[in-house]
Amino acid sequence: MSGAGECRAVPGAKIDPKRILFVQTAFLGDVVFSTALLRACAEFFPKAEVTLLASPRGGGILEGDAAVREVIYYDKRGNDAGMGKMLALLRRLRKERFDLVVSPHRSLRSAFIARLSGAELRLGFQSVFTRWAYNLGVSPSKGERRPYRREMELAESLCGGRRLPHRPALSPGRRQREEVRRLFTDAGLREGVPVAGLVVGTVWPTKKWPVQAYLELGRRITVSQKAQVIVLGGRGETEEAAAFDAEEGIVNLVGRTSLRQLPAILERCGVVVAGDTGPLHAAMAMAVPVVALFGPTDERQFEFGERDVCLTVEISCRPCRPHGSRTCPTGDWRCMPDIGVAAVEKAVLAAVENTGA
Repeated sequence: MSGAGECRAVPGAKIDPKRILFVQTAFLGDVVFSTALLRACAEFFPKAEVTLLASPRGGGILEGDAAVREVIYYDKRGNDAGMGKMLALLRRLRKERFDLVVSPHRSLRSAFIARLSGAELRLGFQSVFTRWAYNLGVSPSKGERRPYRREMELAESLCGGRRLPHRPALSPGRRQREEVRRLFTDAGLREGVPVAGLVVGTVWPTKKWPVQAYLELGRRITVSQKAQVIVLGGRGETEEAAAFDAEEGIVNLVGRTSLRQLPAILERCGVVVAGDTGPLHAAMAMAVPVVALFGPTDERQFEFGERDVCLTVEISCRPCRPHGSRTCPTGDWRCMPDIGVAAVEKAVLAAVENTGA
């Protein structure tokens, strides 16, 4: 097994791809972390066309991004579940004639797709379970906690292990910016007044700050008249977010926007409040100030900026899970509900005062 930074290249192979398939079929946050590696590859191979293979829950955030020619959606747990759909996907990929596959996703499924894609060169993590699939790459690092830095070791293996500076980054497309400009205008949001974005959704229930807490926070920000408030989330949160519809001065966008519009929405925010979710990491990738609320997961694995605030409560059982969970392991779920509204309000108002409109 090769160590981190060691390149296991195909002997004599020249790495000069014209068509690259980038495989990241995990959650939205994982797609955001992978943008560091994606942009490094785009710089290494500026003449290559990059196609992203992603799930519907993550890939849309890179629609319109200049680094990606096309997004192919693979709904592996939904409409595309099963071997028949995977074989159909593989037939399509082989017709595309990719000559390099880059896969930071460390699942057996992704390894299988990479190996059978028809690409001569395949860059990925070469664990004991996946080394058969990749002929370029490194072994997974055990000492690096930051997700994007672990993935950057793949890019660094192509240049002799030299450390590269790339970080996660998102760039809204022109069409998305125009769509969001019209959306904000139609919603009555005023130019020149800061916007606070409240992200109420998360895949894992234990990582969610209570909706009633968000509701009280929205009211307080509105009363302060220091910022306009928008509420963000997916279609799965529309029912519980309906409480915001009756609140004067709060614009409820939950379930009313698409993932492809998210970067352009975040770009217009002066501050974003969220738990450990994809939109939080998307905001951080765009250098939008965040107030991050952490409970079951460990905030130390992420890099916060000077303008960011991370709030937690001191209880002995946290952090308890690397990704969150459906239910609290102790049955006494306090880590998120005990984060006080007043502390979040203080951080939000400080952020909008420092950033302006």
